[in-house]
Amino acid sequence: MRLFISVLFVASLGSACVHSRFSADGVWIGTARTTIEAEGQKLMKSSVYRFDLKPDGTCSISVESFWEVDGTKTVDEFEGSWEQRSNLLTVKYNLLDRKNADAKYATTPRDWNEVKHVFHIDALGKLLNGTIDEAQVDLTRN
Repeated sequence: MRLFISVLFVASLGSACVHSRFSADGVWIGTARTTIEAEGQKLMKSSVYRFDLKPDGTCSISVESFWEVDGTKTVDEFEGSWEQRSNLLTVKYNLLDRKNADAKYATTPRDWNEVKHVFHIDALGKLLNGTIDEAQVDLTRN
């Protein structure tokens, strides 16, 4: 009996160390400055990312970008899904699912437009750290 209780205690302690103690649902916001290459030029943009993670595993993603070359401001919104495993958060969406898109057809296959971001959750659950467009992004809960 003592052995059983000891094993149960160790197993529950190990489980508490591996599994996250909170759910990441809620609104997370972060900024990044990225460079893209278009028509032989490098274009810089500053973006604000907003991830609204709903408890049912769906999410809304909003990306507000300011293009430094001409001062243009763009806003893109997507619907997607998210899942949390231990201290990792994965967000998935498809660029073809952009809200209010002008085009009624796609010129590229759907699987070419799939986006997946993986964020590490800090020990306190207050910061998500990951990479978007090769730029380091820290998201904080809003």
